[in-house]
Amino acid sequence: MAGKLAVRAAIEKVGTTILEPIMRFEVTVPEEFLGPVMGDLSRRRAVVAETTDKSGAKIIRGKVPISEMFQYSTTLRSMTQGRGNFSLEPSEYLAVPKGLSQKIVEDRVAQRKAQQAAR
Repeated sequence: MAGKLAVRAAIEKVGTTILEPIMRFEVTVPEEFLGPVMGDLSRRRAVVAETTDKSGAKIIRGKVPISEMFQYSTTLRSMTQGRGNFSLEPSEYLAVPKGLSQKIVEDRVAQRKAQQAAR
């Protein structure tokens, strides 16, 4: 109990930062689908570092939070008529944006209260 109280006091004093895994990505798409794919990546909080040409296709490279890439293969296939592909590899951990961090904390508090009420 003393350890729990000490940790809680330390967190209240210095605050916390929620980190999320960031992935390096490479997406290859036919040129005619570049716009929709770039828009989708932007909605997924991706940071595009470069776009290059390769024999009629565009290669998009950058970084994106892994949490935003779930179900991406299905979305990419739909947007590119099955002709797009991508790869991911771990890059780093970065702080979650403040608004999203607050939502995560609020959801966790609500979840904990629901668990306690069920007991």
